[in-house]
Amino acid sequence: MKRSVNERNIIDIITKIQENENVLSQLASYLEPRYHEVFNSAASSESSTSESLLQKFHELMYMEDSIDQISKICEVAVGSIPTRQFIAVLHRQLLTDLIENRASMYKIPYKKGITTPLNDTEQSVILHISRYVLYQLKKKTNARDTEAITSLIKNCNDSEKTFIDKYSCWTTTISRGGLVVPSDDFFLFMRECEICLRRNVNECEISKDSFISAKEIIMEDHMVKFYSEKLLNDKISQHVIEQCITIFLNVRGPAVAKLKRRQLIGDKKDAAKSLRKVLHDKTNSEK
Repeated sequence: MKRSVNERNIIDIITKIQENENVLSQLASYLEPRYHEVFNSAASSESSTSESLLQKFHELMYMEDSIDQISKICEVAVGSIPTRQFIAVLHRQLLTDLIENRASMYKIPYKKGITTPLNDTEQSVILHISRYVLYQLKKKTNARDTEAITSLIKNCNDSEKTFIDKYSCWTTTISRGGLVVPSDDFFLFMRECEICLRRNVNECEISKDSFISAKEIIMEDHMVKFYSEKLLNDKISQHVIEQCITIFLNVRGPAVAKLKRRQLIGDKKDAAKSLRKVLHDKTNSEK
């Protein structure tokens, strides 16, 4: 198969750079802080993480100063071969690899049949979180979108029993009147977000980045997509669905971290008690 001039140039550049450790080291030193900034900026953005990430990535990819700097680094190894096409391919491949590696860091292997079903108490908590998500969503949206959100809320005038009624006893008891009751579909959507979160976030290796990757994983989950599509209409957009997931993670993130902190403190206390007991027994045995 005959290759184009650009393809041959890219292959030649890759071969020459791979053979030059000094150039590889300089490229890594130059690109590492810039990609670190791309991911950090996307994580701290209030808009969609994926949109912010792509925006920052394209800014880096097409920045003339950056292209010139990478070209100068490569020039030592490749001479006068044009490097612009190679730099574009390099950026795309780096972004793809970084996203895949970042997602795999916080994903634990899932085997069918070992996921513990949610009990009634846990589903009552998810119902309460669903009500809080809707409350926050109404605060964050404009008047027109707030009107659209009514489709996610249970009709108060409807006396017919719904699926969520069996989980509403606890939430009704602690309610101070500021939270609305979600529709069955919205509750089921939130429940799938919780199930997906439990399945994919490794609680043994929680970090501040765990829930950044979790958002992308949740949005790609089959059952989450199924229920989100049921919620979508001419007024409820995908952006609203993303906001719901973001608010959900903002609630669940600190809660998981707090639980893990309590467990760690408890483990340390148990270890301390065991040590005192060992010393006490040893003292008694020496008397």
